[in-house]
Amino acid sequence: TADVDEDGFALIGFSSRGPTADGRIKPDIASPGVTIMAASGGTSGSYKNLSGTSMSSPLTAGTAALVRHANPSLTALEVKDLLMLNARDWGPLDGATHTWATSTFAVHSGPRSDIDWGAGRLDAYQAVKAALQIGGANIVTPQHQFFEDDLSADPGPNTQDLYILTVSSTTLPIAATLIMPTWVSGQPDFDMQLLDKDGAPVASSGTVSRQETIRFGPPTNSGPYTLRVFAWPGGGGSPPSVAGPYLLDISAGTMTVGISLTTDGWTPFGSRLLGASVDTTSVGGGTNDVQTVQVTTGPVDLFIRTTLFTDGENTWSLDTTSGPDQVVWEFSTSTTWFNFSSDNMLFPLATNVVQGATQDIFFRLTMPTDTSSVKEHGVSVTLVAVEPPP
Repeated sequence: TADVDEDGFALIGFSSRGPTADGRIKPDIASPGVTIMAASGGTSGSYKNLSGTSMSSPLTAGTAALVRHANPSLTALEVKDLLMLNARDWGPLDGATHTWATSTFAVHSGPRSDIDWGAGRLDAYQAVKAALQIGGANIVTPQHQFFEDDLSADPGPNTQDLYILTVSSTTLPIAATLIMPTWVSGQPDFDMQLLDKDGAPVASSGTVSRQETIRFGPPTNSGPYTLRVFAWPGGGGSPPSVAGPYLLDISAGTMTVGISLTTDGWTPFGSRLLGASVDTTSVGGGTNDVQTVQVTTGPVDLFIRTTLFTDGENTWSLDTTSGPDQVVWEFSTSTTWFNFSSDNMLFPLATNVVQGATQDIFFRLTMPTDTSSVKEHGVSVTLVAVEPPP
């Protein structure tokens, strides 16, 4: 049972899951089944909103009838295969092997795929079009992205993952489905948080279950949103989350833009004294290690964000002046330096960069005046490309 109401595409928590008792991968497909308007029994003109397989099953059966009507020569099995082969593929990618809490299985390259989404989200238009063997443009729906990764509960940067959504539509909602395939008895306990372009939380999911779901929108503002997936640290008597894999499906009104680095993406500043500064320019003792991004699909507005500097134990905070345990971390596109005043916040970098153009980025680091470390501190910098507003 897929949830496809005004809050976007997501797998509802009570949807039927596999595998079956004899090890078969079910369901076959995920169909709309939440807040569906249906005729009210025993009345001549009343309707009610209902949810469950009682809603998703007749929608699937109705689509099968349309497919059979479009091509009466199809057998029942061929109709089923058409529905599954033309579903929108959500969940694990074909051909991969996944370990679940109860078993390990291969995701098939045929119609059937995984034990949460089945072959994916029902697409009636595509199925009927395939039965008629004709062309045509489908309706506009939010773009779908799938990610697969893992998290650790240990202190450090791998306790969370950040996904940038280049949202350009204020008419299409944002939704995310997070599944922890090895979840047993509350572990691992991963949660989600959706942040707007200013870093303010706008939606979150924090249950203790195998699946977490966020549905938001339509968003009031376009621009980059950030979906944060993190391991619950425990507290209040709860044990900390253990490490584990996760599957993440996101749908949103995103546009396709593209950027790539034409440089190595690596700036080794080496060992530096406390209070010392170093930058990546070629003048004044700089390292001459400029980073260059190219717009492959555009035009785009560029944003930049940074994590904190950490050696895995000691973490330096970001500030406008260096001090005990404080590092000054700056970026520039010309001669003016801008300060990363906080971590994981998007800062404007350049606007309306046309397709094929490049943008040089310089970085400057001023060391803390205290809290020295013999270990190597590292930081991750993320570049975000967004379609310019109309």
